[in-house]
Amino acid sequence: MTSNTPDLTQMNTGKIAVIIPVYNIAPYIGACLDSLLAQTYPHWVAYVIDDGSTDASAEIVDQYAAKDSRFKVFHKPNGGIGSARNWGLSKMKPDMQSFSAVTFLDGDDWLPPNIYSDLLPKMASAKADILFFGFKSAFPDKLVERKFVHQEGLIDRINFIEAVFSYENWAGRNGSWGVVWNKIFHPEVIADLQFIEDRTILEDELFCFQAALRSNRFYFVNESYYFYRKRTGSTLKTAGINARIARGRLLALLLTQNNKEIQERIRPATSGIFLKAKEDNLLQFFKEGSLFARVAKETLPIAKNWHEHGVITDSDYHFFQVMASAPALRDPINEPAMDFLKGLPAAAALSAKLMLDEIQILKKNIAQLNNNIANIQKKLAAEQEKNKQLNNIIAKTHAS
Repeated sequence: MTSNTPDLTQMNTGKIAVIIPVYNIAPYIGACLDSLLAQTYPHWVAYVIDDGSTDASAEIVDQYAAKDSRFKVFHKPNGGIGSARNWGLSKMKPDMQSFSAVTFLDGDDWLPPNIYSDLLPKMASAKADILFFGFKSAFPDKLVERKFVHQEGLIDRINFIEAVFSYENWAGRNGSWGVVWNKIFHPEVIADLQFIEDRTILEDELFCFQAALRSNRFYFVNESYYFYRKRTGSTLKTAGINARIARGRLLALLLTQNNKEIQERIRPATSGIFLKAKEDNLLQFFKEGSLFARVAKETLPIAKNWHEHGVITDSDYHFFQVMASAPALRDPINEPAMDFLKGLPAAAALSAKLMLDEIQILKKNIAQLNNNIANIQKKLAAEQEKNKQLNNIIAKTHAS
């Protein structure tokens, strides 16, 4: 952030904006909003975005708004969680100057009563741009808390990005993950940011990543202050999640092509998720069209915004413009497509190599499978020949 960042030492007396997307979660939304009402820190305003719910969720949130003016409820057509969060940001923006912090809460999760009274003073004291913390996974019959290995305190940008991508010394540790709901942001960090609304790309990681590029001070609290409800059908459990993460991490690589340190640190996370993406049908992942062209086209407005605010360079933005007009490739697993990938600008060479490597691995796996089938067929033919010879011997014996 720039040097004109306001003094945050009075954050504990300021307001925090809480953005809550809601879609068909009638059995859970009450507990979520009740956990806000139970806060020991009263200076919050909740922007509750009903994303076209078809159950009783809309009526429930309206009832809460009628009882407490701190709930600001808005109804919109269904557009996905990224779209709902963007609505929340847009509704909050006119009043952004009145907030000292911004955070997110999913409508099927809930909070302990002391989260803001504990964390906002820590954020103010550390003058942090982003504060993040641990959480507990709430299963129907138990609460599970992953192990903490990091001490509370300030960390640098690279370590925060590692936590977002949940790898290296943050892999599987409490506090990691690229979700937005275990983070509190200074308003200036996200003032002009948006979530990507393409449902084939995981929006949280990219949002946290771009916020990191605009921040200087990151503070970690090694305690759990969030209850993440694990239920069937939730966003992070839907089919294709690894492919959605992989697409987003490719975009992160493109955005930081000129930052060697970040590239070196996030490439392993990108390569690793490609291997996991195979479980979600990697072939279909590539067959949806030219990954670079599609991602560039659908994120060009966001790239334009980032360019205007200095998040990406002129060459980065130009690359997005060029790729946005590239032709789609409907069957990437062929030589012309691979030639196209090899011929991408140097800006995308690293990401293109990842794609080519995975395509080659997929081809090798198919070739190995075909080879195994051929070997089995040879063995069956040999066995059949042996049986034939044995039957001939038996027939001759009987004849004699």
